[in-house]
Amino acid sequence: MPLTPTQVAIIKQTVPVLQDHGVDITTRFYSNMLSEVSSLKNVFNNANQLIGTRAKALASSLYAYASYIDDLGVLSLAVERICQKHVSLYVKPEQYDIVGNCLLDAMKEVLGDALTPEIHTAWAVAYRQLADLMIGREAQLYKERDDWTDWRDCVIARKIQESEEVTSFYLEPRRKNGDRTRPLPSYHPGQFISIRTEVPQLKHLQPRQYSLSDAPRPEYYRVSVKREEGLDPPSRRA
Repeated sequence: MPLTPTQVAIIKQTVPVLQDHGVDITTRFYSNMLSEVSSLKNVFNNANQLIGTRAKALASSLYAYASYIDDLGVLSLAVERICQKHVSLYVKPEQYDIVGNCLLDAMKEVLGDALTPEIHTAWAVAYRQLADLMIGREAQLYKERDDWTDWRDCVIARKIQESEEVTSFYLEPRRKNGDRTRPLPSYHPGQFISIRTEVPQLKHLQPRQYSLSDAPRPEYYRVSVKREEGLDPPSRRA
């Protein structure tokens, strides 16, 4: 169901509200959602949650969406980047419903009675409009990947220290029952892959994106990782 002209006007009227309360809304959103749906902790970067960068980024996206709700072409490049990121994390269509419900609930918690039924409905329709657009684009991207539409088990075949700060990891698909693995898909310069591994201290998986650092090879992918100072949760210093 598309937004009506009245709903478009309502969304644009909420721009100042998002400017003042956007980060509060998105911070509450992430806190509630990750508490209620623990499986999503496997999708979101825990470090970004701790230092607040993810909440700030989402608040900026909501602000931009409301500002250009009547001219979404302005946001096409930003939406494409988000869709590419979602596909790299194997986001599923059904997860959009969870996000939408938690986002509207967070708006209500933060704004209270200021979130009138009319504003709530307008944002529900606006979210559904954007979700459908992104789900459609992500379906196209998954189709382009042939049968690689979910996480794939790999092993670290080699690890080479390039410098004091940079280490290269050679990742090969895990062989099952001695079967030969299919060649890895090729890629273009600048493309990245997502790597997900279990973090025992967090008791869930954590994904990260790394640029591929070698010419395409059918038997392995190489990523080169620069060592950075870790996050100190008590002081929230990176």
